[in-house]
Amino acid sequence: SYNISITSIIQNEVNAPYVPLVITTHAAREAAMHKAKQDIEQFNFVNGEVMVIPIEDFNSTGE
Repeated sequence: SYNISITSIIQNEVNAPYVPLVITTHAAREAAMHKAKQDIEQFNFVNGEVMVIPIEDFNSTGE
């Protein structure tokens, strides 16, 4: 519903109750990313800060 396509998910093994995830997406609208972030923060299994960090593609031709 957000038109966000996931490229990869990284979950390193940690001996702890909570495990950090890194989710990389294809290009997406900033507003959609922030709405998804707000919704993810509402899940009861999410503990800690949810962050959206833009990754720029400096090699893109813009096409």
